[in-house]
Amino acid sequence: STIAAVPMTLIQDPEFLLPAVQIQGRCLEFIPNEVMEHRDILIRVLSCSGQALLYAPPQVCADREAVLTAVYQDGWALEYASVELRADREVVKAAVQQDGWALQFAAEHLHSDQEIVLMAAKKDAWIITMEH
Repeated sequence: STIAAVPMTLIQDPEFLLPAVQIQGRCLEFIPNEVMEHRDILIRVLSCSGQALLYAPPQVCADREAVLTAVYQDGWALEYASVELRADREVVKAAVQQDGWALQFAAEHLHSDQEIVLMAAKKDAWIITMEH
């Protein structure tokens, strides 16, 4: 990949990495494991591109702060959160406030939570047509 040609000093520099991820969240897929271990960098990346959670290691997808950061930026990032966090009412509320259709990725029991469904419907009334 092209990112492999980029020196590690640049990849580890948030001032380089963050704009790259803003342009293309998929860049995170090619980031070396050494960089992925830097939680602070990953949190900053997720604040720029919630969808980058797709490429994050499992421990990040289970990290409540990281997932909240991602879903505040892009509600659909809930799809990549751990099973436990997809059942976390506050995480799901944050996701559906950003994008009502994120409800489809929430734990089944939250699909009947009146407050969450109404939040989702405020974003997109079509959400009430979603099959459960």
